[in-house]
Amino acid sequence: MTEFRETQRIDRGLLIFLALTSIGAIVGPLVLTYQEALKATGGDGNDITVKYLLIASGAFVFTVLVFSLVASQRLEIDINKYRLRFRMPPFVKWKVIAPEEIDSFRVEKAKWFQKMRKSRMHYNPFTKKASYMMTRKYFVELKLTNGKTILLSTNMPDEMLNALEGFKLNGK
Repeated sequence: MTEFRETQRIDRGLLIFLALTSIGAIVGPLVLTYQEALKATGGDGNDITVKYLLIASGAFVFTVLVFSLVASQRLEIDINKYRLRFRMPPFVKWKVIAPEEIDSFRVEKAKWFQKMRKSRMHYNPFTKKASYMMTRKYFVELKLTNGKTILLSTNMPDEMLNALEGFKLNGK
């Protein structure tokens, strides 16, 4: 029985792209509307400058907060012979699954559209499928005895399968 621990984070390239596009999306329209406001007032824009500085600083703070929230997302998976647990902070706290709750499990290679979804938590009530995915090549599909399905992304499919097999055997 091997223990399995994996922490997945959002790709740095995606974070840099989000930061650059959000700064451009805020600064560009502010500069254009500021220039229009200066033209409309005839060039005297002392009160306009203060208003735009306040708006720009508020938009910057909002962008930093959203960016830090996105950067803090991660998927943590912990499997040992007694428990399987996972979380996706800051939104999902530790979820624990007992060995007797697992009906079956399998590893699949992620299709191109699953890789493109990036970081994602999703629950579909019609199919009873919950997915906790980051941008990874593989995911493990856990079918539970209550009919629900959980998808967890992974970079180490063989190690995760070994840990799941030992976890399942320990529960019987």
